[in-house]
Amino acid sequence: MTNCTAAAPARATRAPARSKAAPAPAITSTPSERAVSAASRAASEALSYVSILLCEIVENDDFIRHFGASADLFRTADKHAANLAYGDEDDQPVEVGSAEIKALAAVIDMALESLDTAAQDSPLAAPMVVATLAQHAQELLVRIADALEASPATLAPLDALRTYAGRRPHRKQPQPPVRRMDDAPAPGYTPAQLRMVLEFVAGTTATMNRLLMMAQTCDEQWECARLVDAAQSLAQHIGGVADDAVGGSVIGNHKQWCFGQGFEELGKAGAA
Repeated sequence: MTNCTAAAPARATRAPARSKAAPAPAITSTPSERAVSAASRAASEALSYVSILLCEIVENDDFIRHFGASADLFRTADKHAANLAYGDEDDQPVEVGSAEIKALAAVIDMALESLDTAAQDSPLAAPMVVATLAQHAQELLVRIADALEASPATLAPLDALRTYAGRRPHRKQPQPPVRRMDDAPAPGYTPAQLRMVLEFVAGTTATMNRLLMMAQTCDEQWECARLVDAAQSLAQHIGGVADDAVGGSVIGNHKQWCFGQGFEELGKAGAA
């Protein structure tokens, strides 16, 4: 006889609730700084001065307003210089070598050529201010490239470019005393030329004033030194241009202001 009473299935019992695990703490890791050579680090510090000069160019409102094509090239140079001096978009240092210096110099060359063409008939002083800053940046790039060529055998030239004294023009002889105006030859400038000189002096002095104001608020000594060095370089160009306009009655011509009295001596026959 078949048992019609089927056994009831066993009731499933609920498993005890499992306690939730505490969330794992977020792992915050600071990415390690990219390794670069000692020569590259020294070159980057020297390039920060080039970056300051180019920054002054791209912040010149008169220049940006009237010379757009040249301004775009200088913006490219400014961005490249900042990348080499301060690091990439992730604040990682960039390895600086001769190729990077040459690439930056080539962009500045193109910008200067563009400016020279655009400013041929311009009465504005802005192109003269920009050209002065850019040419000084180029001079420093040549010195950095030469110093990189000497590394890694020696880092002395690069170390010198990291300091205020190392970036100043070398002067073998002290400056002469101020000469009397009566002894100066007649400069022969036209009123229009003198007006252009005064506009250049005013525009460059305004740039120098901004650099010195920035230096007053610097927390880092190295940054302050670079700003003061840039201002000192502009003062040389201002003095040289103004002195040329009055016949060199103060110190001499523009070359003597920039390179010192020894420069003329080197141009004489028999000089080494």
